[in-house]
Amino acid sequence: MNYWIQKHDYSSFEVKDASLNDVVEIFESFDWEMELQSYQANNNEKNCPAGIGINLHGCLLHICPIDKDIVFFNFHHRYEDKLFGMFSRAKEDIHYVAKFPSTKFRVLVGLFESRKFNDILAIN
Repeated sequence: MNYWIQKHDYSSFEVKDASLNDVVEIFESFDWEMELQSYQANNNEKNCPAGIGINLHGCLLHICPIDKDIVFFNFHHRYEDKLFGMFSRAKEDIHYVAKFPSTKFRVLVGLFESRKFNDILAIN
């Protein structure tokens, strides 16, 4: 899977063909505290929440720390729908979770990697 780290100032770096362990390791070792402090100190339109984005299977999982214990995440996914109950069409949706324990980061990314999208959608 491919991932990128986006910093509060919109700068980023990308890594391709990473394993689940690679993604977990960078998430756990990255200095999120410094990014959160910089975001709060420079709270203006030139800031964005720092986070890690993971692209896989045509879907996107974007996870942003709120503090050392809590993250929020957006899961951008595609699904098939029927128009008038007859015509198949692809649709896109974003599932947003405002508070998720950072200790379950590996579980969340594991669900994403194994395409257990319904399990992600069940998280509130």
